[in-house]
Amino acid sequence: MGVLNERFPLRLGRLGRVFSRSRNRVHHVGRWFVLGLFTFFLITACGGNVARDSTSNGTQSSPAECQTIQHQLGETCVPLNPQHIVATDEIALEIVLAVGLNPIGAAEPNQVGSRSLHLPEKVDDVVSLGKTTQLSLERILQLNPDLILGAGFSLENNYDQFSQIAPTVAFENDHDAWKATLGRIGEWLSRNQQAQQRLENYQDRVEKLRKAMGDRLDKTEVSVVHFYADGRIKFRDSSSFPGSVLEDVGLPRPPLQYKTNLDVTTNRSVLNA
Repeated sequence: MGVLNERFPLRLGRLGRVFSRSRNRVHHVGRWFVLGLFTFFLITACGGNVARDSTSNGTQSSPAECQTIQHQLGETCVPLNPQHIVATDEIALEIVLAVGLNPIGAAEPNQVGSRSLHLPEKVDDVVSLGKTTQLSLERILQLNPDLILGAGFSLENNYDQFSQIAPTVAFENDHDAWKATLGRIGEWLSRNQQAQQRLENYQDRVEKLRKAMGDRLDKTEVSVVHFYADGRIKFRDSSSFPGSVLEDVGLPRPPLQYKTNLDVTTNRSVLNA
């Protein structure tokens, strides 16, 4: 439409010279009236197309096509069955995979070179969005997602920009409440059954391990140690994901480690305690 608007003055000028040579004044005025009327309808039609295009290309779904949910950073109308999901951190990536969906793009962990080795090979086809703290907005825009999902820490700094690209939802990163988080996101993604099946499978494995341990269960102390890339060392307690798993199984930890996520970076002798 822009090209037509630029060329219209030239066409009008040429028509003006033709009409100025007309001997029939009434015929001359009639032609200009018809031309003006045609121009009016043309502009109106183009304006209507632009309006329709801007509506269809928007990131907001109509109420009939989405569910409004409350989350950590606000309120968002989420598509009823999102299929083109972007995960802005590895936690979101794992949850999306756990409920049987394949995200189109995902962040890379900040402190390691690539995604965790425990993830299935199908993540090889997932487009990298850069590190969690340096996500590429341009790359996300190119992927044209229908939902952006991530823990609050990976979205809070650029939430407004993400929301302009697609509906954006942030969840709380509570490691010891991972079951509730999985169930809640399963509802958001319309994958309730898949999420519940995962939780049931987990509980079955917990029970099998408890039975396999038998009398050794209460006598076996287990430590979970987190070695950070920056040199920090911490014991993980039940408020962490692995710690909560050990607690579900019933495996105890050494008494010294019941302090919340004990940092032993400067006292590594504790590791031998």
